[in-house]
Amino acid sequence: MTAKEESLSWKNRGDAYVTKEEYNHAISCYEYAVHLDRDNLAAWNNLGCSLNKMGRKEDAYRVKNILENLERKQKQELKASRASVFTSDILLFFVFLATVWGILLVYWLYFWGGTDLRMGFAWAGVLAFIIVGWIWAFFLLWDTENIICRFFALLITGFVIGAAIVLSRVVLRKIIPSVS
Repeated sequence: MTAKEESLSWKNRGDAYVTKEEYNHAISCYEYAVHLDRDNLAAWNNLGCSLNKMGRKEDAYRVKNILENLERKQKQELKASRASVFTSDILLFFVFLATVWGILLVYWLYFWGGTDLRMGFAWAGVLAFIIVGWIWAFFLLWDTENIICRFFALLITGFVIGAAIVLSRVVLRKIIPSVS
């Protein structure tokens, strides 16, 4: 059994003592739980509540401060991990963009027989940015519970569809001048 699992077990024992209103035993269990795992927020919280029930206000206040510091530390660690994920997402975006751009350029040159290389680069670049930007933004925004982010994901989808239609008409007019 790992220290975290054992800490959880001792926290649960403390909870059982609290239901029987045996706060001295509960405090001992919670203290051992936080000794095993200093980051066990539930055990810290229950320790503070049990100390408060026993009238040990100073000890409960000390535990409250420890709990607040742990919560602040965990929030900072979460924020830092999100920043690193975002950074790697941006790098992934540009790698994905370059890959799709290359694929579309080859498609332009091989299948459409494009002789105007500048037009091929422009068409492939804009289309790649639209496709990759939509995929990146849509999945980044849609994967949230926030209704506003989901609305923006759908709005971006509408812009992407409109841009793809306009871009395809511009390219077709360039390739086949008779298309209206």
